[in-house]
Amino acid sequence: KRTWRTGTDGLSQLKSDNVPFFEGYVSYRDAHRFALKLERIKLDSGTLGDRAFIGNYPTTPQNYSFNPTNKLNAGIEPHFYYDFTDERHRFFAELGYTPTDGIVDSKPLWRVGMLHSGLKTDWGMTLFSDPVRQSILSYTGIVDPYTGQQWGRVMKTGLALSSIYRNQADWTTSGNISINQYKGRSVDDNKHASFSVSLNKTFTRYKRLDYLAIGPRLSVDLYDKNLGQFTIGHGGYFSPQKMIQAMFGAHALSKESYQYVFESDIALGYISYDEDAAPFFPLNEDGRFYAKNNASGFGMSVKLETAWRLHSNWYAIGRTSYLRGKKYKESELLLGIRYVFDSRPALFSTDLPSNIFHKK
Repeated sequence: KRTWRTGTDGLSQLKSDNVPFFEGYVSYRDAHRFALKLERIKLDSGTLGDRAFIGNYPTTPQNYSFNPTNKLNAGIEPHFYYDFTDERHRFFAELGYTPTDGIVDSKPLWRVGMLHSGLKTDWGMTLFSDPVRQSILSYTGIVDPYTGQQWGRVMKTGLALSSIYRNQADWTTSGNISINQYKGRSVDDNKHASFSVSLNKTFTRYKRLDYLAIGPRLSVDLYDKNLGQFTIGHGGYFSPQKMIQAMFGAHALSKESYQYVFESDIALGYISYDEDAAPFFPLNEDGRFYAKNNASGFGMSVKLETAWRLHSNWYAIGRTSYLRGKKYKESELLLGIRYVFDSRPALFSTDLPSNIFHKK
């Protein structure tokens, strides 16, 4: 798996390689599943320019005294996953660690929750603590090239609620609410809330599609503080005080129980965000501030996932995605191959990468 994120060279820019990206699982009595996932992670933020606004940036510009942190070459991120499924519920739990070999010590990541499927309403609840994977600073921590201080590795801990209501046979309304707190070493604490709602008209008359759903989407993100910079006290993650996304989207899933299955999603529309002015050093203000910033305009996201049966015991998986916002662009490519010990005559949506790797 490779992910590209645009930004300032040596700071917010990030290229992430996850090779190998391995998972194996075993099911018991068609209700219990135990899984182990291991990722070897390589990060690269590019070359940091001279006298950059980073770490304990001095009032008088000067050369670096320590080597900047712009790479992680051999970090390992392990995950253990369990879920139990009955006719209408799925209970799940995940435990892991942020990448080893980072500048700041590894932290535990975890996730527990449940999903309920009803006749007209589905809903879910998740408690979680995840790393913020937006920059090397937020993900693994970095060294201040001016003083040698280590800081970063931000964890996002919170509660997420989701619901889908089927108004009629061909209309659905869905909503999501998330409330989170961000904490890191020598990083100011932050709070975040997000809300989203979508309305979709569903079409099921297409020959090779299980369904096609189209309709408007609206989401709002609110952060307490702007901590997106790279001086001490900042976390190196995008944290606008207000961001609004008004999109029109389409989501499709192919029919299951065939030699291949795919799922696609596209959304186009309007994005607007506002970032407050932020002190250079949020934990120890010295009167210097980053200017406030705001932008608005066109935004889009595209994602395609597929699984293809190669043999009774082998199938290939793939995912590609592209996100274009006003602050950055992000692309992802994942390719993989899986072996199953019991022969598989066909594939299902559970064989798609997002379902396999528990991203939904």
